[in-house]
Amino acid sequence: MEIQDITLPQHQIVDFIKTKKYNTYNKVYITRFEETGKPEVYLSNEFNHAEKELLKDSKKFILKDNTDWPTYFIWVTIESTHSQTTPSMSPTKHFLTMNNKQHYHRCYVMDRLNQRGLLTNNVYSWTNRDIKHDGYTWLTNLSKHCIQESYSPDALITQYCIPKDAFNSTAISVVLESQCNNSTTFFTEKTFIPILHKRPLLVLGNFRHWENLGNYGFKKYPFINYDFDTEYNIVRRMDKFINEVERIVDSYSPQEITNMSMEVCHYNYNKLFDIYDKNIGKPSWARFDSETIVQLLSDYNLSISSSIH
Repeated sequence: MEIQDITLPQHQIVDFIKTKKYNTYNKVYITRFEETGKPEVYLSNEFNHAEKELLKDSKKFILKDNTDWPTYFIWVTIESTHSQTTPSMSPTKHFLTMNNKQHYHRCYVMDRLNQRGLLTNNVYSWTNRDIKHDGYTWLTNLSKHCIQESYSPDALITQYCIPKDAFNSTAISVVLESQCNNSTTFFTEKTFIPILHKRPLLVLGNFRHWENLGNYGFKKYPFINYDFDTEYNIVRRMDKFINEVERIVDSYSPQEITNMSMEVCHYNYNKLFDIYDKNIGKPSWARFDSETIVQLLSDYNLSISSSIH
């Protein structure tokens, strides 16, 4: 049977900047919003109730498309992670996959991994199973599941707080990114967290996701076949990705994966900090000195007073 192309739901991704201190304007935050059209305040503990209400009105902000700063989540990941794990040298399971929001491509992949029995002996989270995706019909009964008792759904509010036990027992992170379409380059913390913790990762994202990462100097892991990454047809890309997960599990032991990926893990970890330290990919508008903020407001025909009322 020929696989037909499908149109997956597109997520509206918009980054905006907002001054936190109304009087001095010396601190700026960036966040984004998906699907709902309203900002998700990632740094929610940094804002009081009145400020959160103000954040809901995007007209008060300077809007930027996420493609202006594709490496943005490198900065967020490094600055939001307070402790790092030591890579496990003796993993007992093949992979860990962590999932919260039920995007279509995550439902598709997790359902078929479950159908093939690939979740049974590995580690996964599926914390939002009660919120069903209207456009997806399930083949299996994948129940709500947390990785470990100490890592409850509430912990996902701080997605940079990783489950150390799960990281220590698994060899590779299977990452289902926020998007799986053919439109733009979009990296999130889901890609960069494993790299920061010196873990290999197999990631499903937008068309040529890993190829675009390679443009920033990240190396491929030697045991992974990346054919799925350059597959334009979304269904075929997801199916090739699932097949690659199965091939890796069938072909290598967790210890072999760790041994084969060690050199690249260290290289990509250093590359992550090299990008961070050298401001690679960081646009000029993201250099948050007071002069830049005033100029940005001027460029968007906003005064300081109009940006806070």
